[in-house]
Amino acid sequence: MKGSETTSSNERQPAEENHPFDAAYYRGMVVEHLLIVALLAIFYLSGASRRLSDGAMYLLRGRWWLAHAVYLAVSFLGLAVLLFPFHAARARRLTDALRAQGFASVSQWVLHARAVGSQGVLAFAFFYALYVLLRWFPIQWWMLVATAYAAVAVWMPMGMRHYILPRIYRLEALPEALLESRLMNLAQAVGVSIKRVGMWAADDDMEAEWPPVMIGAGRIMGLHPSVVENMEPEAVLALAARELGAVRQRHGPIRAGAAAACALAAFGAVHLGAQYLVRLGIPAPASGVRDIASFPLLALLVLIASAMAQTVYRAILRAQVYAADAFAERLVGSDGLVDALRELYPEPTPLPQWVEWLFLSQPSVRRRLQRLQTACRFPPDDGAQ
Repeated sequence: MKGSETTSSNERQPAEENHPFDAAYYRGMVVEHLLIVALLAIFYLSGASRRLSDGAMYLLRGRWWLAHAVYLAVSFLGLAVLLFPFHAARARRLTDALRAQGFASVSQWVLHARAVGSQGVLAFAFFYALYVLLRWFPIQWWMLVATAYAAVAVWMPMGMRHYILPRIYRLEALPEALLESRLMNLAQAVGVSIKRVGMWAADDDMEAEWPPVMIGAGRIMGLHPSVVENMEPEAVLALAARELGAVRQRHGPIRAGAAAACALAAFGAVHLGAQYLVRLGIPAPASGVRDIASFPLLALLVLIASAMAQTVYRAILRAQVYAADAFAERLVGSDGLVDALRELYPEPTPLPQWVEWLFLSQPSVRRRLQRLQTACRFPPDDGAQ
């Protein structure tokens, strides 16, 4: 490795004792979601949802657009109060981890208020827009919501990352002309047209989620400064080979299409399931899916369908990571990529496989290394994740 300094903080993982996102954190998330399901079921089956809906419509003289806002605001406020212990514990864990890393001024209650406030506002906006669409487009609403969700959650971030940011940040020449030539030759051998190779300017405020190597708009290949400064050329070539493999295998379009397909399937299931459940009308009859009193049923279906769709989508993303690793291994061998992964993740936090399946779009580094080591018959490294 070049020098003893580590790579950028966005690529490092903190030590396990300072990492708030461990298995206990994800178990807490599972328990919290199950509790939300139970609370929504009680809210509907007890008739409280119907009474709140009727009361809001009566007090606001039938102005549904205002009554719906009041109903959702009261519902989310009630959920926030009942879930306060979970949110406070999560904020406390994050605060302790940040303070252990030197951020002594971080306030637990500020973090708690920001997290709960932002989540509440997003949930309110989502369901209010959903009920507006249900009134205006009772048949097509789910297609509109699915398209908007895929655009906001996947397509816009992809466009920002690959088309906007590369045009904003400055790209400087690499300090070693030989490395630039090798990268250009590697791209040519793969069949990917790269017009320019460089390093993002070190004085720029690098985005936290930027990868070590990125191929962006205009067919430019940008390397993170820490990668160029701290890694051997073979490791840099291996990381570049991964990105070239992703372009060659069209991971971007596949990801965009998978996001659209998963969103359409999820909200289509919500549409059909909500109609069926509302028709049952037990024990608090609702006049239809558009009736705000059926919100708990709709919210339950959204939670379940979203969890299933996101699990499938994350599995696709993890498969793409493995495919890019395999492409790089075939192109330049495993040695450089193994070194690069160990350098990027020197202190990984082990997580159970169920956490990876349910919550993570990146596979375990340990499993990635095991696949590469098996391919080149390396002895396994028990210290890697």
